[in-house]
Amino acid sequence: MIKSAGYDRLRAKEAMSANRFDAYVVGSPENIFYVSGFPLRHSSVNAAPVVLQNQYPAFCVINGDGEVTLIAWLAALRERDFDVKETLPIIDKAGAIEALSSAIRSIGSTDLTIGVDEISGLCL
Repeated sequence: MIKSAGYDRLRAKEAMSANRFDAYVVGSPENIFYVSGFPLRHSSVNAAPVVLQNQYPAFCVINGDGEVTLIAWLAALRERDFDVKETLPIIDKAGAIEALSSAIRSIGSTDLTIGVDEISGLCL
């Protein structure tokens, strides 16, 4: 199981509650790695997810309980088990947008306050 680089679910839950966030979208490579352990760094064994991030963007969606949904390129997820609540594989940029929307909708409310750190490589 691939662990995060230090993410603390309870600490995230407290911070989100204090800031009145229902969800938080993580899009920067560094924060995706920190939250999920997904190897989205140039120094990773497989740098393809970094190089191809403009075609296959990755995200993490953190819900109000601090649970993480990882959205990433199918080929980079293959045969890997990440210590997250859910993993949503994508095969293209349109799939990333749909998975991101789906992960946010699954939180339940239609009136959400969502924090966003960065949306790299994705034009909305």
